[in-house]
Amino acid sequence: MNSDVSDNAISPEIFCPLQSHPARRGLDLPTGRIAWQALINRLPQLSTRELEVLLLLGIGASNRRIATRLGVTERTVKAHVAQILTKLGVESRLQAGLVSVVFQLTSQKERELLVAPPRSGIEPKVN
Repeated sequence: MNSDVSDNAISPEIFCPLQSHPARRGLDLPTGRIAWQALINRLPQLSTRELEVLLLLGIGASNRRIATRLGVTERTVKAHVAQILTKLGVESRLQAGLVSVVFQLTSQKERELLVAPPRSGIEPKVN
């Protein structure tokens, strides 16, 4: 290891190698914990059904599979996916699926803090 480089100085390209890649132009993917939390904070805007669809997107389910699983038509699933993309402010079902995965990987306590609506001015305690 080079002694000129601090152990704390880690290049963002190590964690986000596509950040500066020319093919990435126009994409606005989150690159840090705060950015992911901002997307997760939008989840309460989703209806219960949209949240179910989002969770299925997170496991890579197709519209057909989602429709079969939820007992609705593919057209209804497409409408839910469009609403999810709009409400989350993402451009594709892949990006929505990534939000789903990040959400599912957070601990239950973190999810409750991130998604729970504020209660009458009382801030939740974080230990």
